Amino acid sequence: MLQLVLLSMVCAFISTTVAEMKVFAWLRNIPKVGILFKCGYCLGFWVALGLVAGFRPSTGIWTGPVEFMLSWFLVAWFSGLQYLLSRALTRVGKV
Repeated sequence: MLQLVLLSMVCAFISTTVAEMKVFAWLRNIPKVGILFKCGYCLGFWVALGLVAGFRPSTGIWTGPVEFMLSWFLVAWFSGLQYLLSRALTRVGKV
């Protein structure tokens, strides 16, 4: 389970960086493809898929494709939660 939490932190960092930093503005401005990179929450699902496919974390509950899907959705969910929390905290700081 610790692997899933750590991967979700990495996923949240990557998706926030790509979706909001000026360095990746060129990526967000590509026609028809850039829309995928504008929302950090949405991008987190695809980043989570890549991280889970690469690192193969174990939930310890199931095996095979069910475990892969469960790991993917758990990493994406935790990542999305962290992304939304960071957005909320950023807005509070600007008030």
